[in-house]
Amino acid sequence: MKNPALCGACAPPCTPCCETPRRYLVDRVVCSGREWIRCLDTCLCVSGLCDCLPAPLTLTEICWSGAPVCSRRCADVRGALVYEVEIPLRAIIRDAACCVHEGCAKVCVKVCLRCPPAEACGRAIFLPSVRLACGPVCSQGLSFDARLTCDVEGYIVRPEIVCMHAPDRPLPPKPLPLYPVPYDPYRS
Repeated sequence: MKNPALCGACAPPCTPCCETPRRYLVDRVVCSGREWIRCLDTCLCVSGLCDCLPAPLTLTEICWSGAPVCSRRCADVRGALVYEVEIPLRAIIRDAACCVHEGCAKVCVKVCLRCPPAEACGRAIFLPSVRLACGPVCSQGLSFDARLTCDVEGYIVRPEIVCMHAPDRPLPPKPLPLYPVPYDPYRS
């Protein structure tokens, strides 16, 4: 007679004698490059603020806003890829009444990645760092002639499958009580 718990469609779970490796998809860096511009003279047009701020305006701080960086491939040189990277910036502006405002701006930088032609396929990732090279910049409007320091690191990554076994872990320690056990003088 058949066991009612095990019908023909259900089979008991088997325990494999060896564990099969797990497969993970990991980004591998194919090539990289870095562009460091100590003094980038540029005209920053700050947006996201009203035009009626009392002049003069002072650009006190500028940095990468953390928004996604836009890039497009603009040239292929022997053994290198050239990308035009548009970096979104966060600008801190102080007006004549000493009120602080936050606006947005953009700056474009060309980055060269050294890469063999066979490895050129993949996803480009850019990590920028931007700051003012000189002290605060004054202007009568929302357009500032600023000198920036830009540092952009670029990577081309390609996903690859990596097989890994689960690590051998020691047994966890025995659980401790949530509170101390009361003292019993009669217990030996």
